[in-house]
Amino acid sequence: MAKYYCEYCNSYLTHDSLSVRKSHLIGRNHLRKYCDYYEEKAKELGIWDSNDLPYEITESDLYANIPGRPLSLETPLETFPPPPSLPNLPNPPPAIYHYNTTEEKELISSVMREYQHRNTVK
Repeated sequence: MAKYYCEYCNSYLTHDSLSVRKSHLIGRNHLRKYCDYYEEKAKELGIWDSNDLPYEITESDLYANIPGRPLSLETPLETFPPPPSLPNLPNPPPAIYHYNTTEEKELISSVMREYQHRNTVK
């Protein structure tokens, strides 16, 4: 029984049945090697320039104009939503909702300075 040879993967399949061939042709490794093969051929012919991709999709393209997002590109630092309150318990303190990182950084730096001052005085 003849074996099927895949020239992109440079390997023989164990069986020459249609189902084995189909599953190989839609496999992840075969598709990767197939794309790499034609990408290399395009580079050899001078058609492919990886720096000049006309259809390059960036994250800003994907998330542009979705509801609930500001239209400007200069968005403030995003924070996690406040934790949910449990039933029969009061809401969390307001500091949870309005968390200020600059105050925390200043507090940490002052504590570190005080700690260093204590260690240098000894």
